[in-house]
Amino acid sequence: MAKRILLLSHVFRPQGDGGSRLLAWLGGQLARRGQEVEIWASDGRSSDDFLDPKAPRLPKKQIWRGIVIRRWPTWRRGRPFLRRLVGPVFIWLNWRPRPRFDVVISGPFPTLAPFYGWFLAKLWRCHFVLVPCWHAGEAGFRKRRFFWLLRRADKIIALSNYEKKMYRRWGIGKEKIAVLRANLARGIMLTKKQTAVFPSPPLILFLGSQAAHKQIGWLLQAFQILKKKGRTKAIRSTKLAIAGPRTLYSPVLNRLYRDLPAKIRRDVQILGRISKKEKVAWLDRAWILVNPSRAESLSLVVMEAWARKKPIIANDLPVLRELMENGGGTRIRSPETLAETLNRWLSQPGRLRSEGKKGYFCLRKRRMPVSWWQDLLE
Repeated sequence: MAKRILLLSHVFRPQGDGGSRLLAWLGGQLARRGQEVEIWASDGRSSDDFLDPKAPRLPKKQIWRGIVIRRWPTWRRGRPFLRRLVGPVFIWLNWRPRPRFDVVISGPFPTLAPFYGWFLAKLWRCHFVLVPCWHAGEAGFRKRRFFWLLRRADKIIALSNYEKKMYRRWGIGKEKIAVLRANLARGIMLTKKQTAVFPSPPLILFLGSQAAHKQIGWLLQAFQILKKKGRTKAIRSTKLAIAGPRTLYSPVLNRLYRDLPAKIRRDVQILGRISKKEKVAWLDRAWILVNPSRAESLSLVVMEAWARKKPIIANDLPVLRELMENGGGTRIRSPETLAETLNRWLSQPGRLRSEGKKGYFCLRKRRMPVSWWQDLLE
């Protein structure tokens, strides 16, 4: 029997961050399995919109329409805490009587959307599924209110076995935790017979938001070291592209970019937000995808690079270590080691192709068990 499911997030695709994209994917999968899904989201483009009164609102025609969407404007007045607390839901939520929901799915941390989801689940006496998208190592996630909510969820969706073990150490029962092992980049995958393209000149690509924890500054430092120490023609002609939505950290990133020497700066391109079609085009042009982030819940961009048979270099994080265990790639610990790894890989085009294939076939193996969806909604 179909269940009525409310999917609630602070922002939603196509504008959302990785956590919101994950929720959109969950909603789509549930709808394909015959569930009735209703979506509530804001008109924000990112989490930072709730702190920036001048942030532009998302035009209604650009908001993703899965089944039904309820929009709420962001509070534009008062102190940042007040805007963050009451802006997303309570002043605009339509409280007229509505059909009872059976399940509320909400996330991600560290936004307040999961708390609104829990409140509505209690109000309607229905099942509450929490999608924390936990960033291990981020101080902003280790706050008492988040632990409080974790213990009150009926079900928690973890994105890795590492995340599940972390919840178990905090005393959360294993029956409450479901590990999501899905291929979220299936829609852009090449076929087995298709080969990846590595056009000249070599291109290093970063995909993701321009947030502080992504450590794009590391990548700029490494690129500068690479260009200074590179001896081959290929290294000297290498380009760097940084693609992803702006955040409150973007002015700092722009300053780091301006501080680069002119001859290096001309080989760096900061693209800002790009469409899915443009993302695939940039991935096909890239030789390597680099993710130097110091905190990730899963890293969808790693899957997207593997889907196009491209190798990845990522920071040494437990969740990425687990994801990359059988998928090729390498890990970095500093701008210097990143520059050294880039220099070594760019000098071995055959290795790039081989590492990209390893990741591709690792990604093809990621499938959800048939019973996973029933277990989630019980």
